[in-house]
Amino acid sequence: MLKKIGDVFDDKNLDKAYVRIKDSSFPTPFPGGVEFSAPVRGVWNIVHVGMLMPEAHEVFVCGGCCLRGVVLTAAEMNATDRFSTVTVEEKNLFDGTLEDLIVDGVTDCIAKLPDKPKVIQVYTNCIHHFAGIDFDNVYERLEKKNPDRKFMRCFMNPIMRKSGLAPDPLMRKQLFSLLEKPTEKDGKLFAVIGNDYPINKDSELREIVNAAGYKYIEIQDCNTYEEYQEIAKASTFLTTYLPAVPAGESCAMRLGGKHIYKPIAFDYDEIRETLDAIADEICAPHIDHESKIAECEKLLSDAKDIIKEMPIAIDYTFAPRPLSLAYLLLTHGFKVECVFADSFSKEEEKAYDALCEEYPDLLIYATSRYEMRYVRENDKDKYLALGQKAAYFMNTDYFVNFVIGSGHFGYEIIRALSVEMIDAYKNKKNADEIISVKGWGCEEECSRLQV
Repeated sequence: MLKKIGDVFDDKNLDKAYVRIKDSSFPTPFPGGVEFSAPVRGVWNIVHVGMLMPEAHEVFVCGGCCLRGVVLTAAEMNATDRFSTVTVEEKNLFDGTLEDLIVDGVTDCIAKLPDKPKVIQVYTNCIHHFAGIDFDNVYERLEKKNPDRKFMRCFMNPIMRKSGLAPDPLMRKQLFSLLEKPTEKDGKLFAVIGNDYPINKDSELREIVNAAGYKYIEIQDCNTYEEYQEIAKASTFLTTYLPAVPAGESCAMRLGGKHIYKPIAFDYDEIRETLDAIADEICAPHIDHESKIAECEKLLSDAKDIIKEMPIAIDYTFAPRPLSLAYLLLTHGFKVECVFADSFSKEEEKAYDALCEEYPDLLIYATSRYEMRYVRENDKDKYLALGQKAAYFMNTDYFVNFVIGSGHFGYEIIRALSVEMIDAYKNKKNADEIISVKGWGCEEECSRLQV
């Protein structure tokens, strides 16, 4: 007979799942514990990131329970032709065949492929780390058996989430690990490293790069392995997403050139500093900031006139630095009521302090505390949501579907935000259908690479 253990739920439990910002702590407003995972799946995972690699095939070497999720990820994005699996069984842990299984299993997968990809991304699992296998020996044997293939070391290792380099930034770093040091650098090549989505063509970043006479390249521009290798020739490597910083640093150190980290921002002064710093790095003229800011202000004003007093909820999957976004909107008269985030980046400290001082009653909700399984707004479509988790928890079809910024950067993200907020207010989406799609936009970005 099953017996329920733990607390009996009542409304008081929700006190642990939200807090007024003035009563919260920075950067972790909520203690750790048993976690809830909301049925919101738009953020990319390591399968999606790996799929950006041209002429590559993914092979996951894992236990059957772990394979279920990644197999479904590949199937949902119609990429099963670029995906294979090798199943680790219990006996492999005891009969000394764990290393042989990787070598023989991956080699067998390659042999059975109708088209022979140039790159094999081998994803090993936490069980291989627990067993202490010799990875160098495994890859030496793989390369000897398959001399015409390049092997990328990838990791599906949840035990790394809380220490060391977590799986997401590690995958972004490994995605560029096969870049070979060029015999000659291209002093007029500018590379953006580690984003899911390419930087929008209307962004001021593209404008600055073009004005300097530089060629612009991202992995999303590359359709072949040879085109991917062109990234190595860049003299400047820019990262705009914090988990991509190890990738940018690694490229600059291994390949030569300079790494710059300039994140998405919602503060005009910071955007000005970011764009001017990039321009100075590549000897480009500074853009006309005042006209850009005036355009943003006009669009924000238009959005406020239409949205009026509709309450707004923001979550951290919408774009990095949700507190900075909340401050921008609050100071422009929007009725932002809550932000969903389990922790804050150190880059958010300035916005956090300003919100505590000027908007102390702004609510901060956790997304992963177990109490959140009971939190979903009963009043359907009351809120305008920015982000998929905000749309889920506030139970609204009025939402803007950006995922980690969706490629917007510079002043352009504020322009795009304003336009999309108006559209979201006027045109309901089917939120439940959209947020159920894993790795939103990945299929579109990677469709050019289908075998």
